[in-house]
Amino acid sequence: GALLILGLSQAEVKAQQEPLYTQYMFNTVSVNPAYAGTRNAMNVLLLSRLQWAGLDGAPRTYNLTMHTPLNNYKMGLGFSIVKDTYGPVDNTYFNFNYAYRVNVSENMILSMGIKGGIYNYYVGLNDVFVQNGSDASFSGNYDKKLQPNAGMGLYLYSNKWYAGFSIPKLIQTDLSGDQMTTSNVSDLRRHYFVMAGYVFDLSSDLKFKPSFINKVVEGAPPSTDITGQFLYKNA
Repeated sequence: GALLILGLSQAEVKAQQEPLYTQYMFNTVSVNPAYAGTRNAMNVLLLSRLQWAGLDGAPRTYNLTMHTPLNNYKMGLGFSIVKDTYGPVDNTYFNFNYAYRVNVSENMILSMGIKGGIYNYYVGLNDVFVQNGSDASFSGNYDKKLQPNAGMGLYLYSNKWYAGFSIPKLIQTDLSGDQMTTSNVSDLRRHYFVMAGYVFDLSSDLKFKPSFINKVVEGAPPSTDITGQFLYKNA
């Protein structure tokens, strides 16, 4: 079927946060591991997000995601590779997702998911042009730093609606080392996501699906994405 997307996104400050996606409805598994395998078919997705295109050091995010159902649709398995760059920061994330589903009622399913992986962080301060060459804050250069990651999520859904809660990064990461002096920039904080959506039947062929996702992270204002999709002859 065909679909038309309308979106509204609240402004957000990015200071060493998880990569930002506005079209989350197509990439829910990136923020909630419980979503893995819920589409009842293998899904492969390649996304790119270019902000302030044409400017040196502008934020760029690339994401390859795959997830599929297993064991007669009772389980889901997936993985994702994300490359997130902005300014001197160049981060790469590798994650695996696993989900197990139980029938709460005849038309309602609860999926419980976990994720684990490795985060590779790099900050190249020597690549930054500084007018005051004696500024000690830019005198060093971070080497790559590997950190483990673990996350969890819940996803309750039927053929008409869904609701979810997730913490995709449970392990808070301190990237400060000896050279970074601003902890708000060098800490990767724990993120909390809440999401929900509902499908309204406008006619036998046309449906409307409003949805939202809210993100809360310490040290930054809450972020909310509100999206509406028109689905035409969508099974």
